[in-house]
Amino acid sequence: MININVYGRLGADAELINGKNGQFASFRLAVDDRKNSEKTTTWFRVTLNGDRAGKIVEYLTKGKLVYVTGTETVGTYQAKDGSIQVSRDISATNIEFISVGSGATASETTVEKSEPAVSTGTLKKPSEVKVPVTAAEPEDDLPF
Repeated sequence: MININVYGRLGADAELINGKNGQFASFRLAVDDRKNSEKTTTWFRVTLNGDRAGKIVEYLTKGKLVYVTGTETVGTYQAKDGSIQVSRDISATNIEFISVGSGATASETTVEKSEPAVSTGTLKKPSEVKVPVTAAEPEDDLPF
């Protein structure tokens, strides 16, 4: 089992699915990585099980920026064109909502957070919290 923490944007609205073992929310998450001028996108299929799924699915909409913590499984499948593709799946234990910039000044970032999914078992509607952004201080004054 691999624990993973990622943040990215939803590729489409989340779906609430009724399975054999109860309800679960499912969505695809795009995680961008930029090196120099080249951008690559890694896609994850994320699921959240239990009663929490029904309460959070209405907030998981296309384009929403979220931070997901959970366990990752990696598998392969054969695509329609016959090529072998990699499938990266996350079973989420915590989902936090992040909204960058919405009405914030240059020195602030607005963060929307839900209650941690693992600690309470219930989720509340996201609320806005302003987090100050500060520049890192240079480390040229070394004590030795």
